[in-house]
Amino acid sequence: MLMRRVWTGLAVTLTAAFALAGCQPLQKSSSVPTTFTNRLADEKATPVAKFDATTKGASLYERVTVYDASGRKVTLDAHKQPLLFEAYWCPHCQRTIVLLHQHASQLRRLPVFVSVGFAKGTTLAEAKRINAQEMRAFGIQHAKVYYLLEGDHGQYSFPTLAFARGGQVELLKGEHTLAVWKQALGATNGNGLTT
Repeated sequence: MLMRRVWTGLAVTLTAAFALAGCQPLQKSSSVPTTFTNRLADEKATPVAKFDATTKGASLYERVTVYDASGRKVTLDAHKQPLLFEAYWCPHCQRTIVLLHQHASQLRRLPVFVSVGFAKGTTLAEAKRINAQEMRAFGIQHAKVYYLLEGDHGQYSFPTLAFARGGQVELLKGEHTLAVWKQALGATNGNGLTT
């Protein structure tokens, strides 16, 4: 009985740690959904209230080759603009993009979205369709979105914000409170004035 409680406690702790960390890429491309589903109520976790940005692993997120909506291959540089890596099937990502959209007027700068987590072989047209479903479902308009369709998606976690601070790229991984996002993206008083 005692051993069962220990294992149950360990399982709960590990589940909570995973929930705070955000979503990890699905290992089997066949298990990646090919349509958008609103998952805001799934895998509920308490957003991290601590500014826990790290430089560990940041080089992976600094310069990323992606596709824009027209199919042109471009390289994004997190030194120049904040990049938010998000997967359409990840509830932590969905809550993050909704939170940032709802409070956009309080942020000095908004990240561009790097949509990742697609099944192997997903075309740009399919990725754009899925992303459009997500943006429409959450009422998000005019978001700049790029698509990461090739390469090893297993190396990225999401949501992850890659942003420049003090001349280097830092990462915020997982769900965070609005106060933390404001610290990373800069805050305004709601009227566009920096505070």
